[in-house]
Amino acid sequence: MEHTPGLPWFWSVIAASERRLSLLARQLEKMSRNELLEYASEYEEAKSEINPYSFEDPIWPSDGFSEDSADDFTAWVVSLGDSMYDRLREEPTRIHEFYALFEESRNGVGLNRWDKTVDRPEYRGWQSATGLAVAIYEIRFGRTFHKDLTAYEKGKRRSSVP
Repeated sequence: MEHTPGLPWFWSVIAASERRLSLLARQLEKMSRNELLEYASEYEEAKSEINPYSFEDPIWPSDGFSEDSADDFTAWVVSLGDSMYDRLREEPTRIHEFYALFEESRNGVGLNRWDKTVDRPEYRGWQSATGLAVAIYEIRFGRTFHKDLTAYEKGKRRSSVP
């Protein structure tokens, strides 16, 4: 059976945060080292499933849209929860509509934005649903997040091979 991005517990973490980074931080702070790595791994996998640069027939407009823009956009879609995520997965041709909502959110308008307030100074500068996991991981465990995530994902791939 193929692994589907966004296990139910992952989406419940996103939903329980109520689009508030301070609430997400409380949830991530309770996670073990492996749970934080799994959260980040699920987030990255979900992003890759809707990244327009990964589509066989790209539908992303080439004028002015970079891979970084696509990454920010997909992170934002995932942060909105499984309902918005599923809508874009089911109807990728609506990407321009979603991108317009993303731009509104970046400009501080619209309904689809997060409260990026964090209540701990060490989290400032990491104010996103993915960045917060990095900060919490490195502060709590004193380890390099991206290095550990790479090793974790390699281990997952090896263990999934029959």
